[in-house]
Amino acid sequence: MAEWYRGIAVGGPGASSSDVHDFGAGTYLTDDMDVAKDYAKFRSSDANLKENQRTTYPAVLYGNISDEQLGSVLDLTSGEMGAAWREFEETQMATMTNRQIMTTNPGQYGPMFRGWAANRGLNLNSYAAVIGPEYLRGGKQMCIRNPAVADSILGNFVGRSIYAPAPGFQPPTVAEITYSARGQANASASLLAFMVVDGLLHYLNDRFLEAEVRLQVMNIGKSIREWQRQYPADGALVAITFKRIVPSSDLMAKTVLLHAGDSFEYYSIYYAAKLDDAIKQMQQERELLQGDVIDGPYATTRRKQCHWVNPLAPVADVLLLSPKGKWQVAIGDWKGFFTFDGNGRCAWNDSGMDHTGKWSVVGNEVQWTYDDDPPGWERIFHASLPMHSKVDGAATIKGVNHGFYSMTKIA
Repeated sequence: MAEWYRGIAVGGPGASSSDVHDFGAGTYLTDDMDVAKDYAKFRSSDANLKENQRTTYPAVLYGNISDEQLGSVLDLTSGEMGAAWREFEETQMATMTNRQIMTTNPGQYGPMFRGWAANRGLNLNSYAAVIGPEYLRGGKQMCIRNPAVADSILGNFVGRSIYAPAPGFQPPTVAEITYSARGQANASASLLAFMVVDGLLHYLNDRFLEAEVRLQVMNIGKSIREWQRQYPADGALVAITFKRIVPSSDLMAKTVLLHAGDSFEYYSIYYAAKLDDAIKQMQQERELLQGDVIDGPYATTRRKQCHWVNPLAPVADVLLLSPKGKWQVAIGDWKGFFTFDGNGRCAWNDSGMDHTGKWSVVGNEVQWTYDDDPPGWERIFHASLPMHSKVDGAATIKGVNHGFYSMTKIA
């Protein structure tokens, strides 16, 4: 369908799915990021305080929603129902149209919508969601009426603080990483800094216009965008190998006036939250390059240029409504992994064998336990919702604190 947004207050109760709005009870979203930011500020009562004075933080959740996820939808913005709603909007009542009434008196939107639906014989309970105009702030709004559908959709959303800096383009300074023919990596890599994928693609398209290279550049952009859509806290280090054919001796250099210039050979992408971690991955990979024929008249020299695409949002600003995925965990001196699926199952692992358990949402937090704890003495792990990609929390036994844990989402 499209990307949708929801403004929330992190650290506070926020809006409830039972709140009554224009289309009745449900979970409301907007197709406009700026509108979502406005609602996030509205729902965060202390949004105007200084950062060290706030107890709640306005943030926006976002994600794509497919038609299959929603099911039956009453759409007042398109199709036959859209045309019928526009006719209703333009209907004159005294000195104002219905649209003017709903725009200037927001409280009338709900009753007028319900009256219109009743006159057309529509059973609103048969729809999982309603989409219509947002007269107060602009754009479209969606009301997901089915709580189970709303929980499933929002569980796959990510988010960012509205105070996180907007991505922008940072002009690059050219630097190269040189590899020998034997493929030994230069550990003192210096990098081109790009804030967004588009900046990198624009730079590459500017320099290399061949059709084959254009295709590779498109693949780079598609790979990074798909990855960051799932893992917005990850940046991407793009290592591009260029080759040049040159004379292999002084004699050939004096007799050959023209030779091939740089050409795009291949690329590699390393994903990590921090640039240093991506560089380590690249150095561990130690990509080998094809050598040259000994004593041949020409030699192939190769260079690597590295480009860093910043994360869509810093780790601290990524928000999750579900623990689904894999987490690296530390509990005191113990190091291991927690994994959560989308069906309430979880496991811990530190030596190749999974120890299973279960998780659920209880109030405003996620709780999980493991089956190998003694009956009646289960540790209950707690994490507040929405979750960040890095979580510091506590475990309890029979309501008594039983230690602390720290975990970071890695997949």
